[in-house]
Amino acid sequence: MPLRLKHRPLRPRRPELYVLCDVSTSVTSASVFFLSVLHALHDAFRKLRTFVFVERISEVTDVFERERSFAAVSRAIATDAGVADVSGYTDYGRVWLEFLESVVDDLDPRSTLIVLGDARTNGREPYAKAFGALSERAGRTFWLNPEPRLYWNYGDSVMQVYEPYCDGVFECWTTKQLGVREGAHRRARAFHLATGQRALRNPRTA
Repeated sequence: MPLRLKHRPLRPRRPELYVLCDVSTSVTSASVFFLSVLHALHDAFRKLRTFVFVERISEVTDVFERERSFAAVSRAIATDAGVADVSGYTDYGRVWLEFLESVVDDLDPRSTLIVLGDARTNGREPYAKAFGALSERAGRTFWLNPEPRLYWNYGDSVMQVYEPYCDGVFECWTTKQLGVREGAHRRARAFHLATGQRALRNPRTA
């Protein structure tokens, strides 16, 4: 009697996310909304590590895991995260260097790196190559900017030096735009899991 082999379908692995969120006053509304969504969806990801920054970067993953109330998460970030130094001005370059030193060995092609911030460096060195090194280690890199695209690259905004290292950069200055991006990411992920394809990356430039 011939044997019939039954194949159990492979279960897709949940994504590994590394999220870096600017929590300076210039992007407060967007960062609070974004972090609240992450907190609500925390258990949906195989690995979700969350970092907040102003002048320094601080990991708050344990806060997300410990606190069931987002109000408690917000209080902990505001009082205990240690994200600001003496000046309190956002320093993206310093953030990339600190992040690179602490987690670069944990990033791999299964990792997705998401940055929420306005890319305003307050005239400080942006260290674009350090950001590029992070992006190169991750499977995908996305940037959500809570300013209208019209304002990008004016004044101390340096989006143009980070954009080449991203697979996608998006405006997210309204809750509707954030919702559209989150929905599009879900649909794209479902498609690539179903077909075994990976998203095409943008060409990297130095």
